[in-house]
Amino acid sequence: MERESSAYKQLRERITGGADRPGTMLIPATIGAELGLSRTPVREALQRLDYEGLVVQAPRGYRVRERTPEEVLEICEARIALESAIAYSAATRRTELDLARLSRLFEQAIESPDPATSLALHNEWHNALR
Repeated sequence: MERESSAYKQLRERITGGADRPGTMLIPATIGAELGLSRTPVREALQRLDYEGLVVQAPRGYRVRERTPEEVLEICEARIALESAIAYSAATRRTELDLARLSRLFEQAIESPDPATSLALHNEWHNALR
């Protein structure tokens, strides 16, 4: 189970982080060699990612799912609605410590000269808000 979890985490990060772009073929034997794992945990991880909608089954493996413009718009609309509710909840329930943490993360993100660090801090800010 640990190997499957590791394969899942690594593959999910590759897909959501943009290393494996939409349309990229993911062949279990190739992925297993890259990750130093056998095909079985990789196949199980790909099946889980298929269930989540991040990949689709294809001949000889899986393919990173490509989204239509309509799907992307629906995802953005859902995200706007969810983030609005989260922001309202955070604003009405915040403590001084919560506000200080959000302010610190925001300041670090805008002051960072490294775009990758700035993006990581931006993501951490959103996690802290939730």
